[in-house]
Amino acid sequence: DLVPFERGAEPSKRDLERALVGSGRAMERLVAAVEEAGKVKSWGGRPPETWVAYHVAHAAHHRALALVSLRLSGHKVPEPLKYGLWDAWRKS
Repeated sequence: DLVPFERGAEPSKRDLERALVGSGRAMERLVAAVEEAGKVKSWGGRPPETWVAYHVAHAAHHRALALVSLRLSGHKVPEPLKYGLWDAWRKS
């Protein structure tokens, strides 16, 4: 039930926060379904733990993209913000 932002969209901070919360809830449902089934559909028989690790790595990739985008656009990223981004994802 997640709806992506249209290409070129400029979502507000509130829209981004809602999307982050929605994404976190969707991942919670996915992890619960995997735990219940004991396997991941279309994961090639690999252990569910590798699926979770993949998603953690993928989230870290997007976090790095956000930080690099800020730096390349001329914004110095203060240390609290760097860790603040991590805390938001950790809590979701």
